[in-house]
Amino acid sequence: MNLLSWNCQGLGNPWIVEALRGLIRSEDPKIVFLSETRSSLAATEKVRTKLGFLQSIAVDSVGASGGL
Repeated sequence: MNLLSWNCQGLGNPWIVEALRGLIRSEDPKIVFLSETRSSLAATEKVRTKLGFLQSIAVDSVGASGGL
């Protein structure tokens, strides 16, 4: 099993999502853990779909902090 863990600090930036997508393609992890996304659950769902993961668990951010 391989795992990718990334403190991305703002998944709303399309450059970050594309960089993450490239990293996922090259490393092919089974699990991806994103912390400090500062994203709503709806935005996280869109990113999950773009990255091609079928299952996810998301924790909403509170204000300008958090998000898993």
